[in-house]
Amino acid sequence: MSPRIRSAFRWALLGSRYMIPTRYRILCIYSAMLAMTQFQWMRFAPITDLVASSYGISYRQVAALSLAVTALALPLALPGGGMVDRLSVRACLRMTAAAMLSAAFIRVAQPQYAFLLAGQLLFGFVQPLTMSLLVKLMLVWFPPSERDRVSALSSMVIFLGIGAAFVLVPLTEPGNVGGSLWLDVVLFGAIAILTFAYVPHDHLPAGLDAGHEPIGRSLWTDSLALIRTPSFMAVLMMIFLTNGYFSAITTWLEPILARRGVDAQTSGLVVVFMLAGGMGGAALIMALIRAGATAGRVLSAAALAAGFGTLCLFYSGWFPLLAFAGLIIGAALLSPLPLLLGRVACIAGRRRSGMATAIFWLMGNIGATLMIAALGGAANDGDWQNAAVLLCLLLLAQIATSLLGFRPMLAGPERA
Repeated sequence: MSPRIRSAFRWALLGSRYMIPTRYRILCIYSAMLAMTQFQWMRFAPITDLVASSYGISYRQVAALSLAVTALALPLALPGGGMVDRLSVRACLRMTAAAMLSAAFIRVAQPQYAFLLAGQLLFGFVQPLTMSLLVKLMLVWFPPSERDRVSALSSMVIFLGIGAAFVLVPLTEPGNVGGSLWLDVVLFGAIAILTFAYVPHDHLPAGLDAGHEPIGRSLWTDSLALIRTPSFMAVLMMIFLTNGYFSAITTWLEPILARRGVDAQTSGLVVVFMLAGGMGGAALIMALIRAGATAGRVLSAAALAAGFGTLCLFYSGWFPLLAFAGLIIGAALLSPLPLLLGRVACIAGRRRSGMATAIFWLMGNIGATLMIAALGGAANDGDWQNAAVLLCLLLLAQIATSLLGFRPMLAGPERA
């Protein structure tokens, strides 16, 4: 290789570090973590039979591998948010990367179910820390003019992580579950190396870097003050309703569509269309807001469209219509996420961003848990008409929350 070619090759590898702004390098690393967090949550669900046969366990034990993540994520949400408020973005990213790599190693240490479960529990510890970091990273590293874009991209990454689990995991060959887990180790190793090599000190003072922000009791005082804020309550109500509806409909979609002769594979495709609708809608809703549309009207119109999609899912078995319904529901229920995260950033400011984001995700998870249980009761009784009515009532509550709680919010200096 000639010196000129060698020099060009070195510039392509190393020079790109200086071409890409630091904040976007950090965003790429964080996005990889965020996507992998969602991916690991659903890591074993699409290959339940394969995991059960490979490890000699029951379906219930396979389901516990996914539940282990949420079981820890709920009680650790607020402590995770408090930790994010105390530490710098770099410290949080490094801690998360190291924990994810450790969890991946634990799962392949021995081909036993106990090691799989232990690794998933560690992922459950990491998930609330990763999710709570989103708003703080946005506030610390990005100017106000770019935050809407970052929020939309991060929301799409969440959808991509979940969708990738349903698309890539089923490609696992029989008897090769352990081998596929080694690929996760390699990916997490690469993420950890990038985190320690390319994430500098925080661009703006935050957490302890800001002169030792108050900790301990003040964190809980801040959380109570946030909950008492009407605009923040509207955001919490919206994530409760949208995440509750989406989690319930995706959990019980297969039996809902089976009544119309739709098989499980087709039901999975409808979920993929929902995720695609959410990704496209996330970009569309932010464009509408920037063009001057009010958030309340956009969100209420989306809920009305989701009502039509709901009726299609319950009373049609024609795949083109089901796919269209999936797109509408995904766009209506998933696309508000970047708007809601932007509101959290405006309301909380840097000092309380971790706690505010933790409360936000906690309310979403509570909504998912309650709505899955409520719709499950109707599903077990075979009362599908009441199940449809329940979902439509959720959409009506979403419309009311949109119109009453989402008045225009003037951009201003964030609160410290």
